[in-house]
Amino acid sequence: MTASGSHSTAGTATSSLHGSCPPISDPNRSYDHLLGFAGISGTDAATGQPTTADGLTGAEFNCFAGERVFVSRGAPDVTVAPGRDFPDALAQLCGPNARYPSGGPYPEVNNTGFAASLGSGEIMRCFKPEHLPILKTLACEFAVCDRWFCSMPGPTEPNRYFLHAASSADYDESPLPAKLTEASTTVRPEREHHPTT
Repeated sequence: MTASGSHSTAGTATSSLHGSCPPISDPNRSYDHLLGFAGISGTDAATGQPTTADGLTGAEFNCFAGERVFVSRGAPDVTVAPGRDFPDALAQLCGPNARYPSGGPYPEVNNTGFAASLGSGEIMRCFKPEHLPILKTLACEFAVCDRWFCSMPGPTEPNRYFLHAASSADYDESPLPAKLTEASTTVRPEREHHPTT
């Protein structure tokens, strides 16, 4: 749960399949929720040295209803997803009472509002590695970015756009389907000279 730096752990298959594995991301599940207890080790992509991906110790917690709710093993297969809109992300990252004045500075990110945003401590339950064998194998054999954070502290769609296109297309909220259709069919001046196939 560190908030700085760049760190990726490469598995054994990256050299033979470099460039052929698309990014896998799940906007409704955090790295900790899926791989926090996986104990992944491999080679640091930047230094070539042995490393271990960031993981959970069991001491991490969120507060809910005045009580500490610690991370634990044993997430259910289906759970209620936390809210994905800008106010939800603000509360999850900065606490349930955080406010963001339009145009002002973003509040301190302290990751204290996840349990409160869901209304229970269930969100602090993480998968056991043996319950996600395919995902763990992919993470061990390819690459894991364990300190890769969203491009903007906000909703799913703009961050998905950043992941695949390095831009949110000026969206800071998840657009309605009609807006997506409009954006995908509008020719922008900078695109006229660079047609895509």
